[in-house]
Amino acid sequence: MTNYRRGADFERTVQDDLEKRGYLAFRVAGSKGVADVVAFPPFPGPPWLVQAKTNGKMSPAERKALSRAAHSYRAVPIKASRPKRGAILYERYHGFASAGYQWSEISLNLHKE
Repeated sequence: MTNYRRGADFERTVQDDLEKRGYLAFRVAGSKGVADVVAFPPFPGPPWLVQAKTNGKMSPAERKALSRAAHSYRAVPIKASRPKRGAILYERYHGFASAGYQWSEISLNLHKE
């Protein structure tokens, strides 16, 4: 399987996971843009711009572009990864601080009606 295929499959997995949690999610296929998935929460709040990374790594340029786009659109910059093929890990990017790039894990609970 090619890296492109592996990445596209993970983007679809992230989209499906967010939809199961009540989000309205769209995969931005083949855009080579800052977000792989755009998601709207099932509660009042800003949309998410999600970078799906199978290895969890983002370059400084990718982090900067995601942060700028999120700021421009009043969205939340999110990185989705899957450490060791486990559950999807969603992390919010907070920018650069003296200790380095700041990410915080987001806990997503299934919204049941």
